[in-house]
Amino acid sequence: MGLPTSKHLPFVMGTVYPPVLCRLNGKAMERLRAECMPVMSAMRLAIDVDIRPATTQDLRALATWSGQVEPVFRPALESGDERVLLVARANQRFPIGHVFVDRRGIISHLVVLAGFRDQGLGSALLDEAESLLRDAGHATLMVEKTNEGAIRLYERRGYVRTGESVETWTEPAADGTMELIDHPSWVMRKEL
Repeated sequence: MGLPTSKHLPFVMGTVYPPVLCRLNGKAMERLRAECMPVMSAMRLAIDVDIRPATTQDLRALATWSGQVEPVFRPALESGDERVLLVARANQRFPIGHVFVDRRGIISHLVVLAGFRDQGLGSALLDEAESLLRDAGHATLMVEKTNEGAIRLYERRGYVRTGESVETWTEPAADGTMELIDHPSWVMRKEL
């Protein structure tokens, strides 16, 4: 099975509302709404998103928000092995999501930037990842037990919990050093 071609998706960002200065109830809130000027104007953004295999040229932009570029993505792209990094790019420019696929049946590193979540982009990335794994016959992934939104997504998509694991990776500590942190996770699987 070949690499997926660039998939072009219409993508519309939700409305941005002025920030609320304080939380009040009842008449006080109505008076505040009537008397206060908005801090910022509301607008609606429309962007196009394409999903395609990443190239080394994508890594610089990914590195601005993804901590996996040097330890995981660059070695995989340079090795030419069975692993594929798919990126979702806004307006064919900046990556706003990614998923890493090992063609032996493993999906990992599915991440969508916070401002673009809950709009179908994670599902679109998952669709593309699963299409690469049809020959493997299954998809297996791990998700942190505390990531309830992702667990709901995977369960809606037919994944079932098959075990537990503890993933360990480095994260910044309060003093600026890096420390190893354990992340209890579910192992989930879907037959394709």
